[in-house]
Amino acid sequence: MEQNQLQPPRRRGRPRKGDKAPNPYPEDLLTYYRNISFNERERIIRTGITKNQLVRLKNVMNIDYDMVAGLLAVTNRSLHLKKGNDVFSPITTDRIMAVLDLYCEGLQIFKSTEDLNKWLATPMVILNNRSPLDVAHTHPGLLKVRELLFRIGIGQI
Repeated sequence: MEQNQLQPPRRRGRPRKGDKAPNPYPEDLLTYYRNISFNERERIIRTGITKNQLVRLKNVMNIDYDMVAGLLAVTNRSLHLKKGNDVFSPITTDRIMAVLDLYCEGLQIFKSTEDLNKWLATPMVILNNRSPLDVAHTHPGLLKVRELLFRIGIGQI
């Protein structure tokens, strides 16, 4: 009888926001992402990416919150309302992972973040005088930027 009094009553219903398990992935998602398997990438999408991880990626890419909001197809306000360890939804996390994948491909080709960031911000005639980051706001645009990176990698451009 005394044991029941010592244990807090079991909570029923939906878990509270703070009851979620902590995100097991490191803050430096860029370095970690480059060396993981397909299954682990899917697990990250299901688990979610935290705001801290997104901010770190934003800082590496040297872009502002308006650009991040455009790339993720969310409002700027929704980005600012998230706190440090809050996790994004699977749909938003999937979009973050697509941008992260694009960035990792670019790093394999350009070898330095400075050169890649400069290329991503430079308007190009082939993209109707828009920068690759502006074009990447849509899925077809993201695919076009990946195609350009591929063509640069094989020496066509």
